[in-house]
Amino acid sequence: MNSSRCIAGWLSAAILLISWPALAHAPYVPTVVFAYPEFPDRPIAAFAQGRLGIVQPGWWRGYRVVAYRYLSDRPLSSAEQRSFLAFKELHPRAALRPSRSDDWRYWTSYRQYNPPQQWVNARARFRRDKPPSGGAQDWWGYTGGDGCLADSFRTATRTLQNRARRYGAQSPKLQQWIMAQDQVFQNCGFERPGKLAVIPAGPSPTASALERADREYQIAAAHFYAGNAEEAVRRFEAIARDPSSPWRDYGLYLAARTVLRQAVPADGSSFDSKLLAAADARLQAAAPAISNPRLRRSISSLRQWVALRLHPQEQFRAVAARIVSGNSGANFGQDVMDLGFLLDHAIGTVPDFPGVNPWDKGYGAKYRQWRDRRYDELREQRTSSDLTDWLMSLESGAADQAVERWQRRRSLPWLVAALSLTHGRADSAVPLIEAAAQVAPESAAYPTVAFHRARLLRERGEADAARRILDHLLQQSSNWPTSAANRLREERLRLTDSVAAFVHFLPLQPVGFDNGSVTRGESEYCDAGSPYRSFSSMACEPGVFEAGTPRHFLPQLDDEAARMLNQSATLELLMAVARWEGLPHNIRQQIAPAVWVRAMLLDRPQEAAGIATVAAEMRPELKPFIAQCEQAKTEEERRFAAAFAIAHFPGLRPAVNGSTPRVTRFDNADDYRDNWWCGNGLPAEFASWPERNAPPAAAPEVPFLPTEERARAASEFKRVAAVGDAGDWLASVLIAWAKDHPQDPRSPEALHFAWRATRYGCNSKSNRSREIFLLLHRRYPDSIWTKKTRVWW
Repeated sequence: MNSSRCIAGWLSAAILLISWPALAHAPYVPTVVFAYPEFPDRPIAAFAQGRLGIVQPGWWRGYRVVAYRYLSDRPLSSAEQRSFLAFKELHPRAALRPSRSDDWRYWTSYRQYNPPQQWVNARARFRRDKPPSGGAQDWWGYTGGDGCLADSFRTATRTLQNRARRYGAQSPKLQQWIMAQDQVFQNCGFERPGKLAVIPAGPSPTASALERADREYQIAAAHFYAGNAEEAVRRFEAIARDPSSPWRDYGLYLAARTVLRQAVPADGSSFDSKLLAAADARLQAAAPAISNPRLRRSISSLRQWVALRLHPQEQFRAVAARIVSGNSGANFGQDVMDLGFLLDHAIGTVPDFPGVNPWDKGYGAKYRQWRDRRYDELREQRTSSDLTDWLMSLESGAADQAVERWQRRRSLPWLVAALSLTHGRADSAVPLIEAAAQVAPESAAYPTVAFHRARLLRERGEADAARRILDHLLQQSSNWPTSAANRLREERLRLTDSVAAFVHFLPLQPVGFDNGSVTRGESEYCDAGSPYRSFSSMACEPGVFEAGTPRHFLPQLDDEAARMLNQSATLELLMAVARWEGLPHNIRQQIAPAVWVRAMLLDRPQEAAGIATVAAEMRPELKPFIAQCEQAKTEEERRFAAAFAIAHFPGLRPAVNGSTPRVTRFDNADDYRDNWWCGNGLPAEFASWPERNAPPAAAPEVPFLPTEERARAASEFKRVAAVGDAGDWLASVLIAWAKDHPQDPRSPEALHFAWRATRYGCNSKSNRSREIFLLLHRRYPDSIWTKKTRVWW
């Protein structure tokens, strides 16, 4: 039942490497990640060794703390690196992935090596029955940090092995010990309503001294987990007074731990300062009398945990000083978490804003106002350490403050902060650009300052200078994290001066895959026929996404590149891009059919015919439908043939996706209505949820297009958007054709797919499904398409 400082931290549920809460939630849809906004690239071990890449102001605090150390030319020692990585893995929200609960490799390892399962596995060697309460998985799930912690099971496992050697594997004494320990663990998570305490019976009169000592300890532990604090303290103190008990050290330690648990409620939302002080006094008194080194280390950690709550101001300075000086050693990870706790505690809980819900558009502005006010109010505490000042300045986005600190201190951390937060048109941009040019390539800050130097130059209109810097940086980027290379390519795309350069910089290399719930790839998306395979260039292997090696992922378009193509490119430019054979196949497979649809919607049959071969090559299933369009004899028939083709393939649209590729099969309707296009002419990815007919956000211009072509591109997109939601448009065109051409053998099929479009369009407002239903059933009662159209609502 030994505890550690990290486990003690669970008493308050203080997972502290994050900075601010998320403000929104959406349906779980798969997204390609080009640069994690919250943390650096995998492997995090490389980051901990100083491979920072481009430092982001939005990284979770723990990662920015590590960056600060390297930017300050104070590399982490090997002990600090190990400590940081250990805490990153221990606390999921502090880790690379917000959750690993669905990762099959993690669960395989968890089931085999987690402490509760170790106990169950060890127990199974001596008993055939299953443990009470459904097994260790129930125990672990119940606790949430307030029941039986990991070391409880480790201690029980070690003791079981020892007693089996002493008593014999099948001895009644061992069986009685196991049954009593089962009863102890039945009290895990006792706070659940209606659960009664389960206390082992006292030792028998004939029990040996060791049996009596074991049983007294098990009874005390059961009371501890059941929440019977006074009885637990009394029994642990009695054990501590018995010099012959092998549990004497635990008695001393756990009497104090029981008082500590009394001081802090299960949710860690508050604490009783008097009880905390009493617990600290007990811990201080117990330490010299305890010989067990693990318990002594735990006491030291618990006392620090108490000090953070009783003396936050004093600890604020002390923890920051240890982190900056490099004196944390093996406690570095814990110190980073403690600093996060102290900062969050000082900032306070985000209040409710009357009349504004977290999902409202105005919530973000209210939140930022509150946050900035809190930062101002904490000025004295914030500036007590350069580290905390730097962390909170980045979080607040205070460019003027960062520039002022850099001008006064001339340090690399503040140069990085000032560059990251400053716009190229600001007066301070020129000296910052000059300072960035002086940073040596060997510096940990170099990728960050060089990137922002190029960005500021672009924003100042100095395109040639920015282009030269970016081209030079891209030649070096193979040694940098993939996200850094992606950011360089994004910046370079904004400065392209030809179609060739534009096409070259369109694709980015994903660093990961986020299904909206957990930041990783999922093995079920690797089925042989799954469209999710478009994410990966490899055969489906378990863990291929989880491994995160960038070459496992196919190149993709990000949102900015997609918006350029959708809203700022002329049809001629789109055709040139679709024909470019050097473009990755999976991207051409998306662009070429989209260009064909766009040409048809713009009533440009010659351009449609010009791209038809490529579209059919990329999507062979389109070939017969494209042929019908080309064989059409009238404009009306050509319009129908286009709608007939589009209706068959919900993945067909006049625009491309960005970082959220459509993963439902090309001819299947997506459950979240990511089908065809929305009322603004764009895929659902670029529309607000659930209303998807709002005007689209502004798109970056294609940099090399002349003014007149930019105007033409905007006009073309406006015409596409004017078509409206695909479901409404398809229903209108196909119903009209079926009414006017009742003998056309395609008419019943067209009506069925018009009916599907009214049901599964992106945000279709058509109420014509009843009309379609009646028309089919009255005019074509024997058609297979009528039989497939069973309802009208």
